[in-house]
Amino acid sequence: MGTAAKLVKAFAGFAGTCVACVVLASVALIATDAATTAAGVSSPWAVTVGPPSRTLSPGVDATMPYKIDNRSPSTQRLRGATVQFKTDGVGVYNTNTNRYVDDCLVDWFRVGTNTVQTDVELAPGATANGAVVVVFDDRPVSQDACRNVAVEVDVTAN
Repeated sequence: MGTAAKLVKAFAGFAGTCVACVVLASVALIATDAATTAAGVSSPWAVTVGPPSRTLSPGVDATMPYKIDNRSPSTQRLRGATVQFKTDGVGVYNTNTNRYVDDCLVDWFRVGTNTVQTDVELAPGATANGAVVVVFDDRPVSQDACRNVAVEVDVTAN
């Protein structure tokens, strides 16, 4: 076999190996992405919640704006957003002190309204704005433990 034939054969083997590696890497990437999405680990959405419009106290509500960013490289359909308060199951999480306040019950807070665009297509990097009204219910017990508490509101886009 001549030198040219050996060179062609070597190049063909190298090219075949490269193609096989690219195919295997693509299959692995697709499988990993599908498994991550199926497991709910990955989300195309990044949500940023802004500060409340005023300090919450019993019988008072405050509006908290939020922004949903499509961080995916492809267009995504925003179906809506859910809101919940960060809690340890009893008290609310205070973002001022970065701890749970078990004497400030999460049951005293509720979502009045949650307004956001729904069933809208967002291009990569596009955003949608929303707002949640947080209500601090006035109860016939001492709610002093909630004084100066900044509740953490978690918004999840879907």
